[in-house]
Amino acid sequence: MKKLIFTLVLVLGIAVPLVMAGDNNSISYGQLPSGARNFIEKMFPGIKVVKCEREMPWTRYDVKLANGYELEFDRVGQWLEIEAETTPFSPVLLKLIPTEAVSYVNTQHQGSDIKKIERKKNGYKVKVDNKHVSSNIHFDKSGKWKKTEHDD
Repeated sequence: MKKLIFTLVLVLGIAVPLVMAGDNNSISYGQLPSGARNFIEKMFPGIKVVKCEREMPWTRYDVKLANGYELEFDRVGQWLEIEAETTPFSPVLLKLIPTEAVSYVNTQHQGSDIKKIERKKNGYKVKVDNKHVSSNIHFDKSGKWKKTEHDD
């Protein structure tokens, strides 16, 4: 009986992570929430969508664009993350975060490249990169600076 229980626990211990890892499902562009499609068409007009995935179990959507941008949306299609690791960050996208946050980044991290913006429950996070260090700058919902973390 102990062997049976041990075997069952072992099988479940292996199977559950494999099932969870397989929860990223490729989907068609049309299966994205309308809010996500509207955002992409407005902010990235004419840019081809290369890949769409639905993340489970939280139901988030990842979208990769031909111009190098990677986007993440929540279950209703509101943007959560916009990342541009290989391409310059569009100034148009900075209008998505409070102007006070943009001003802070432009003055305190002048010469750094913006790589990512994230909308969090309690504010925003902006990732900047210069030739020496990457920094994650945290802002509250109104755009006031909270803290900066540096990656070496």
